[in-house]
Amino acid sequence: MKELDRFRELLRYEPETGKFYWRVNRRGSKAKAGLEAGCIDNEGYRAIRVDDHQYRVARVSWLFVNGEWPKKYIDHINHNRDDNRIANLRDVSDITNNRNRAQVRDLPCGIYRHGRGYRAQVQANRKIHRSRTMPNVTMALLWLAALRAEYDPLGVA
Repeated sequence: MKELDRFRELLRYEPETGKFYWRVNRRGSKAKAGLEAGCIDNEGYRAIRVDDHQYRVARVSWLFVNGEWPKKYIDHINHNRDDNRIANLRDVSDITNNRNRAQVRDLPCGIYRHGRGYRAQVQANRKIHRSRTMPNVTMALLWLAALRAEYDPLGVA
């Protein structure tokens, strides 16, 4: 794979730490051989610029170890977007990736207030599926569980 060869020419990956280091000095750049590669992007992920293209480090880590790009999404198991150790990364479907998001609100992931009731929502196969408005959270959770079982029965595909 041409991209993998280019990355290996320029970068060294340490799977135990999840960090990349430059192998060479980059002309016109602050990047010097031996320094850690990349910076944190505006979404909190570490990214590396190679040949005028920006790559997220998690995806490049997957490529380095597995020899191919991830099929869908790379999930940081511990929710730390800068922890790119291969043991902390997994290739998951959109539904599984959304299910593993960190909770920052009072309702379970996939449940939203809608008027006086609640709606369940899940993204599967790049399409958003929503329930009708339910009178309580429990009913919305039951609908959500059924939909997740239908579209991602193993929770990993």
